[in-house]
Amino acid sequence: MSSFIRYIALFKASPELVSEIKDAFKSIVDWSGLYRASFEPADPVLSSENQDYNYSLLIDFRSDAAYAAFQQNKEFSGIIDKLKAADKLAVVSTRLQAKTEEKQDVVDTSVDRWTSMWEAPEQGWNAEKAQQQHEKNYAYIMEQIKADGGSIHDCYVPLCGDAPIVSYLSDKGHNVTGAEFVLKAVESLLKSLGAGSARQFASSPYQPAEGDGKKSHPIIQHVSAGAAGRGSARVLQGDFFSFSPSTVFDFIYDRGSLVAITHDLRGKYTDIIKKALKPGGYIFLECVDRAVSPDANLMAGPPHHLPLSVVQQLYPTDQFKLIHAQETIPTRFGQMQRIILKKL
Repeated sequence: MSSFIRYIALFKASPELVSEIKDAFKSIVDWSGLYRASFEPADPVLSSENQDYNYSLLIDFRSDAAYAAFQQNKEFSGIIDKLKAADKLAVVSTRLQAKTEEKQDVVDTSVDRWTSMWEAPEQGWNAEKAQQQHEKNYAYIMEQIKADGGSIHDCYVPLCGDAPIVSYLSDKGHNVTGAEFVLKAVESLLKSLGAGSARQFASSPYQPAEGDGKKSHPIIQHVSAGAAGRGSARVLQGDFFSFSPSTVFDFIYDRGSLVAITHDLRGKYTDIIKKALKPGGYIFLECVDRAVSPDANLMAGPPHHLPLSVVQQLYPTDQFKLIHAQETIPTRFGQMQRIILKKL
């Protein structure tokens, strides 16, 4: 049973004021003290002849301390000031109990949801387009890392699915490790690698995490030995969030991984990534900024809203140097961005 503090504001405001409140709201949605937040047109059920609210703001805080801290937050205070300027305003703050909501988010994100997607006749992504994008990303990555005076040898692709980048990096002579839970995705990836059915249960660079009270999934390592001129490739099949790294890589390729998981899992995900990357190593991320659209739902996803400013909160500038950031193509989700970080 988890406890939350819920803040609800129903209000009637002009389109100009609604736009100002929405802009202010964008600055808080990725704050770690929030469980969820939404800014939407008011439910018609809430409106009547006497209470014609046109918008609603709902925020669930993780704890009393998070709510108290937010009351001192200047961005949140700015929202409150703007709400007070509305023609009509009703505010409700209440404590509530939510049964196993956070636990369900973890299961739904790391296992059940993606397993269901892989069992569908079509997965919703185009392998040929993905291959083309991976090739463009690789050229961009190597250009930026070379300009920084670095190089990469041992690569890690978390939540890899059957992404062709695993095989592509191997073809380029890099040693590659991918991590994936869904068996169907692993089998598809192994087929692209030309790997046999070799499975190892002992010699994995990860060990089940301890102390979190969860039963860890077994870690199965599928190995594809590198041919002449080709790097080795291996796939770790298991729950990414039950892994604890005991070895490090000098490059991590994150296209569609961090943006795929829910906001509440980002800290746990990036903690694992930080441990898996050695000092001087590089991270490549492909992210999406949903805020470029005036009608964007910043809580929608995947892919979830993840601009550069949030990336640098998750990978702080005292630990990671920004090597390069580049906007690429606008999509129906928002503006895509390519980012390269270096661990200090």
